[in-house]
Amino acid sequence: MTYAIGKLNEGLYTLYARTRAELASLAGEAHPLSAYTSTKDLQSDITRIIDILDKQAPAKNGGVQVDAFVLKNLVSSGFDVSQEVEDIQNKADYTVRSFFGSQLLFATGGVFATYLGVPWAISIPSTLLVSGAGFVFSNLRWSSIQDRFVSKITEEQKTLESKLLDVYDREFTRVVSDPLASIVKMLISAIERRIAEAKESRVKIQALIKEIDDVSPK
Repeated sequence: MTYAIGKLNEGLYTLYARTRAELASLAGEAHPLSAYTSTKDLQSDITRIIDILDKQAPAKNGGVQVDAFVLKNLVSSGFDVSQEVEDIQNKADYTVRSFFGSQLLFATGGVFATYLGVPWAISIPSTLLVSGAGFVFSNLRWSSIQDRFVSKITEEQKTLESKLLDVYDREFTRVVSDPLASIVKMLISAIERRIAEAKESRVKIQALIKEIDDVSPK
């Protein structure tokens, strides 16, 4: 995600530069818009829009850009599993102590049973059987602890992924979508205003021509 933010910032400079170049082309003397007075007014509007774009455009040495530290802070605060790690360590210690304690108890019980007169042929297999059952139980318990830990980590990972995507979208909207959308809206508004003025001028000219025709000798 941090890599994606870096690439987005790199593309951000290029995107603003290309937008400015296209607007500058429309405002240039070589563009057909400069051939007419009415469209020259539109070029003046475009020049003012370029000034606004220059003020909000990111600079390579700073300025508006996607903040990578937002992601870093989110990861450091949103993916804290230290408590889960401590819990599994405590449970692991307890499981190991319980296992060796039970094995020692079983072995002692087997020796004591033999001491009381139980034949080796019975005490040894019995001790091994009980010891094996204890091992299986400890293994199942440890597997259960692992499964719960992995489940918790997976859940935290999915939550963090969702938060990171939300932050990425929000930063993209803040530094790219909203600023450039406002530029496009200003350009459309300027074009519509100049078209309306041109239509109004046309109506006035047509009315003037009609007045001239009316007063002209037939």
